Amino acid sequence: MAGTNPGDVAAAASFHGGNLVTDEPDSPHLAAVQAQGELYVGHADNDGSMPPEQMARLAQVLAEAHVRHTAELYPGAAHGWTQADTHAYDEASCERHWMRLLELFGRVLAD
Repeated sequence: MAGTNPGDVAAAASFHGGNLVTDEPDSPHLAAVQAQGELYVGHADNDGSMPPEQMARLAQVLAEAHVRHTAELYPGAAHGWTQADTHAYDEASCERHWMRLLELFGRVLAD
C-alpha cells in the first residue's frame, strides 16, 4: 500500500507479514521500495512464511532505496502473535507491537 500509493501514505506497519520477498514480479518488496512514508516491520522469530533470508533481503532493499524504515525481530513470536484468539498469541510481543505502532503513528501523523 505504501509503495503503490507513495504520496498518500505517511506511515505504514507490517506485523508478522509473510512472503514479503519473493521471486514473483508482484512481490511486496518491489512495491515497498517506492514508499515515501516511514515503514515499520515487525518480524516473528518463528515464521515459516518469512524466513531470516527474506527478512534480511527486505531490510537491504529498503535501505538501498533510502526508504525510512525500522525492522525488528520479535524473539519467540510465531506468525500471528498479535491475534488473541489464536494459539500463536504472545502477550508480551503484542504489547510491544502496540507500543511500536502507536509511537510510529504518533510521531509521523502528529500534524
